[in-house]
Amino acid sequence: MSLTTKQKNWITKHNKSKSIKTLATDLDVNEKQVEKYLRSNKLTKQPNKIFYLVLILIPILFFLLLEFSLNIFNYGTDIPTWVKVTDTHYGLN
Repeated sequence: MSLTTKQKNWITKHNKSKSIKTLATDLDVNEKQVEKYLRSNKLTKQPNKIFYLVLILIPILFFLLLEFSLNIFNYGTDIPTWVKVTDTHYGLN
């Protein structure tokens, strides 16, 4: 038996505050019917794409800020790649 229009409206109204199991129990229907309706209308809770973007950007921004702040305050020694061996020759450090 499929869901009635009244049941679908009730599910749409309460899907954010109740789980699929609770919705099915309150309406006396099968959980699979409720889940199928929610998936067909894309009403299930899906993580936001912005969440994943922020999740990736936080460590990148942390290390960038760390590098810039260490560079601004001249922390550490400057180790040049090329060292002057003689007046006309350079060598790798």
